[in-house]
Amino acid sequence: MPIPKEYRDICEMLKKATDEGRINWVEKSGTFAVYLPQFSFEIWSGSDEEDRLFVAVGIRDPAERYLIDNFNLQEGGEDFWQLYELFQGARRHARQVNQKLEALRGLLRADQKVGYAADEILIIHSAQYGAKEHTVDVAEVLGSKIISGSIKNFRVNNENLGKDPIPGVPKTLKVDYLYCGENRSISIQEGKLLTIP
Repeated sequence: MPIPKEYRDICEMLKKATDEGRINWVEKSGTFAVYLPQFSFEIWSGSDEEDRLFVAVGIRDPAERYLIDNFNLQEGGEDFWQLYELFQGARRHARQVNQKLEALRGLLRADQKVGYAADEILIIHSAQYGAKEHTVDVAEVLGSKIISGSIKNFRVNNENLGKDPIPGVPKTLKVDYLYCGENRSISIQEGKLLTIP
């Protein structure tokens, strides 16, 4: 099955715009999306029961949270690799691969030791900020605050975390992370300072 004709030019233009860095791809649970006011365009990949790779594309209604339309192509089918390249580009953009490679290039050019020992590495697995069932994912924000394998004196508040999931209610930040090869958790009240480890 080829890319459906009503999607063909969209997929080609998205691939070109992604290569040029003009698309803001956002990752959520392995799906990569372009959010627009009335809908989102999403792309994801996986394997079927026979372990064949597939790529799927869909349009989601943000209010109803359901797919309005979708299709998928399986490995070996017509146009599969063209669509898979779009998926790979979306994933690389959402995960900021080019920025990470440029940062590594800069460190390597500085002619100094690069990298930390395994016991100095801090990895944020998840970070939820809010109260009751009103929480938002702030793992990316916290990840950007890691300096030399730690987060020091980070004030937990709406401004620093970029969101207020439930106005007027005291909130908590819950972080699950890996440090020194050990999984750990910490909860911090709004207004307090976060230091990891």
